[in-house]
Amino acid sequence: MNTFRKTLWILCAIVTLLFPPFSVFCNVQDISVTDAAGRPALNYSEKALLKGETVKLKLKNAKGTVTFSSKNKKTASVSSSGQVTAKAAGTTVIIASCQGKSYRCRITVRDTVDLIVFAGQSNMTGRGDSTNVPKLADGAGYESRTVTNAGSLFALKEPFGMGQDRNSLNDNGLRTGSMVTSFVQAYYQRTQTPVVAVSATIAGSGCVSWSTIHYKEVAARVRQAQKALKKRGLKIENCYLVFMQGENDGFAGTSQTFYKKRITQMFRNLQKSCSVEKCLLIRIGSYTKDPNLYADIVKAQTDLCQNNKNFVLVSVKAASLKSSYYQEDGIHLTQKGLNVLGKEAGTNAATYKLTGKEPNLKDSKYKNTYKPKR
Repeated sequence: MNTFRKTLWILCAIVTLLFPPFSVFCNVQDISVTDAAGRPALNYSEKALLKGETVKLKLKNAKGTVTFSSKNKKTASVSSSGQVTAKAAGTTVIIASCQGKSYRCRITVRDTVDLIVFAGQSNMTGRGDSTNVPKLADGAGYESRTVTNAGSLFALKEPFGMGQDRNSLNDNGLRTGSMVTSFVQAYYQRTQTPVVAVSATIAGSGCVSWSTIHYKEVAARVRQAQKALKKRGLKIENCYLVFMQGENDGFAGTSQTFYKKRITQMFRNLQKSCSVEKCLLIRIGSYTKDPNLYADIVKAQTDLCQNNKNFVLVSVKAASLKSSYYQEDGIHLTQKGLNVLGKEAGTNAATYKLTGKEPNLKDSKYKNTYKPKR
């Protein structure tokens, strides 16, 4: 910039500051822009709710009296203060009116859910990082906290299962981030059925304790959740057990025959005690310090799913998650590993729900494709 232009620019700036109306003569553009955040807007433009659920709508930046109305009060009603109550399955639009203008929120109400119990030992409990879980779609997942507040539903969040320690299922609060959010997100993306999740885990547990003790507490939690959902007028389309366990049996040298017998007994006992349809099994991986240590348990779980109609294999991915990126200490998965495992298991569980067929799975352990029973 030469001296003349620089001097002219400075003079224009001074004139603009002292005499704003004359700024046009210096070709200075008006840089003031209306802040979009300052305009009236509803806090939600769309919202998915379960029957009986409520949400508060607010018209932000409103300058005047706001009135609310529902286009279909049988689906969802709204109070004068913006409190929306989901009444029945369907869709409606809530309208907020202020100073002659209308602002809309589309409400989708569902009355059917899938109840899924997440059971097993420490990798199901989750020793990951709750800040690194995937974003959950609106209305995709809820938690039934059967131990602390059985009558209510809560938005699913990590660490999943906090405070849900009781009787034999007691992890002493050692929950920092699980695969559940990843599972539910993948499952919901395909099924569009909201999941009500129940936590039922105990670290360091073997197949004997699951077949004799732990199943009783699992059944009690299922019954409590079913009762609460029925009271809210919600229908349960499917009730599944998602199970990941076996590392302790690998360390103990449990035989394939004994493991299959005990896990079969566990699920048989569970079915007698509550209405769980299938066991969706997540196969354990490899102990990275001794890859052969879990071999018998891996084979037992594979065989169980190939030959028993009550068991469906939904993930074999754990065997390939060996790097430090996925493995914390050779046994426990990092949040990255849990997210990968949850996504595969959730996607395959959704496939089973929608088709009734078990998926073919690329089996890195045996360098082939797992072909399920037909």
